[in-house]
Amino acid sequence: MPALDYIFKKNPIVARLTSRTGPVAKFAHDKLKKRLIEEQRRNQVDEKDERHQNLDFVDKFLRAQESYPEIVDDAQILSYMITNMFAGSDTTAISLRAIIYYVLKHPSAYDKLVSELDAAYSSGRFDIPIAWYQSQQLPYFKAVVQEALRLHPAVGLILERIVPSGGLALSSGIFLPAGTIVGASPWVVHRNTSIFGAEADDFKPERWLQAEGEDPRKFDERLKAMNGAMLTFGKGPRTCIGKNISLLEIYKLLPSFFLAYEVCILDS
Repeated sequence: MPALDYIFKKNPIVARLTSRTGPVAKFAHDKLKKRLIEEQRRNQVDEKDERHQNLDFVDKFLRAQESYPEIVDDAQILSYMITNMFAGSDTTAISLRAIIYYVLKHPSAYDKLVSELDAAYSSGRFDIPIAWYQSQQLPYFKAVVQEALRLHPAVGLILERIVPSGGLALSSGIFLPAGTIVGASPWVVHRNTSIFGAEADDFKPERWLQAEGEDPRKFDERLKAMNGAMLTFGKGPRTCIGKNISLLEIYKLLPSFFLAYEVCILDS
């Protein structure tokens, strides 16, 4: 019931009575405090050359604070860190588990993936850990990732939007008045057979690759339609702000994982 949201979650009295520092916020606060001390020491010894440093997120946040002190204060940096841990951890972990699960449930896909990785690594086409641009040169690996994210998007919410003033006329002839809440579930859209084919419920990485004898223009059109329907990270100006770092983690981790280990699903 919407009314309960205002009684409990948005009630300022409840917020005051229950406010306390959670473990994630405390962890982020402690890390930031430690880094600020380290930063102060670096400044004292004038270590300004960053060309040979491996900068992490906190380093980048601190550099942003130096450039925009009126915007990025310590509280804002803490907010960035908490966002990274909350929004950027579990969803990426879900995606990684889904990719590994679907690959292991389909031995032929596992064999093709490992063969591609083995051949590419043996010929020196990528290093460990793999660079982003190198991961994008592995067509079957990319297809596996796309297919798993299609079948198992980490967020199954309908990603609500509100129709603006003037309303919205759909191509079907239906008119939605201003203020109407609309949305689409990735779990439903990703199984649209008119876009992803009759076997939309099946794990089939090959759908993301050009089929033998398929006209290149037809393939480009088909691929464009599928990419346009992918809502794993949302779409438009409200696309997940962590999309790029999540994909970076996925594409950098999995090649090392599948090359280092022989993996299988244990019988229950």
